[in-house]
Amino acid sequence: MITPLPPKIIFANQLRGIAALCVVFTHYLGIYFGMQEAVAAWTFSPNFDFLPPPWTAYLYFRNFNFGPFGVGVFFLISGFVIPFSLTQLSPRRFLVARFFRLYPTYLVCFAISCLTVWISAQLYATPYVWSAQEVLANVLLLHTNLGIPSLDLVNWTLAVEIKFYLLMACCGAAVIRRGFMHLFLFALLVLGVTLLLTHASPGVLVRGLGAVLVELNFVVFMSIGILFYQHMSGLISTAALGLRILLLAALFGLSWTLGPRHVEAVAIIQNYYFALGLFAVAYVARGYFRRIRLLDFFADISYPLYLIHSLFGYVAMKWMMRHGLDYAVALALTLVAVSALAYLIHRVVELPSARFGKLIGGSTARAIDRSAQG
Repeated sequence: MITPLPPKIIFANQLRGIAALCVVFTHYLGIYFGMQEAVAAWTFSPNFDFLPPPWTAYLYFRNFNFGPFGVGVFFLISGFVIPFSLTQLSPRRFLVARFFRLYPTYLVCFAISCLTVWISAQLYATPYVWSAQEVLANVLLLHTNLGIPSLDLVNWTLAVEIKFYLLMACCGAAVIRRGFMHLFLFALLVLGVTLLLTHASPGVLVRGLGAVLVELNFVVFMSIGILFYQHMSGLISTAALGLRILLLAALFGLSWTLGPRHVEAVAIIQNYYFALGLFAVAYVARGYFRRIRLLDFFADISYPLYLIHSLFGYVAMKWMMRHGLDYAVALALTLVAVSALAYLIHRVVELPSARFGKLIGGSTARAIDRSAQG
């Protein structure tokens, strides 16, 4: 872990490990077989039309998707833990610390993804068609607002996280100390702009606003995590917590239903509500959580694991199955390999860069303060 966690929030750290495994699960079992043409395009490889083993049918559940469920859990965890940082850091130090917490690990993992699909293109003699513009937009995490696809299939969530960090740096103190009104008004604003957008004429500006609105609606969902922080800090009562969760969750669902991606509304809403249910139950039972070595391991490596598992796993499993390995064996070997690689990145990149971010964040903030005073 980046910093030791007090016993009262062990549950949030362990949920992070569960969330990462849920996303891996949906990519390696659901998308790998269910979207083989897309997987082939993403990895510059042929579509071999692999047949899923019969036992995989027992791992799917109607009206439940592990992918958005896991992402929903991730978002709630961010909303819950980020206020702890804001109580200890100035907005400047907070942003510097989050930059080094996020970007070095992301850049390394994105480079590995680029290398992985390049190797795949060489193996199958297919064109490697990622353009410099696409790569740069993904590196800067601006792709979602420029109409450029996510090349590693997961970094769209980092674009959402960044917007949440900026919002919290600007008005986090008010949110943490002054109750619910700021969160409620923000959610209403997102809903109001969504309603206006649905009646606007199509165009580049509208499409760009639509992408921003989708991300801001995810920020509304993340802000539910702030409510749990407020309750744990003694700022709101249990009754207030329940009522405010219902209000924000309802506004989140309404914005999705009326928003630019309303065709996805049912799948997104129900799985994010499932994620909220799990988080709420874990929060209520937080005093019963204890260290579990395997789960804590996946929690520790959850960020690099989340970033590298998709393309790396697709390429590795396709290559092994193409050369005669059974899917179960290919899956097991891929999980071991991607977990080992994530652990290496965690130790060599994630931990040192996070420590450096805290160090330089403090130095930078003090230097800026001295300049302002002088």
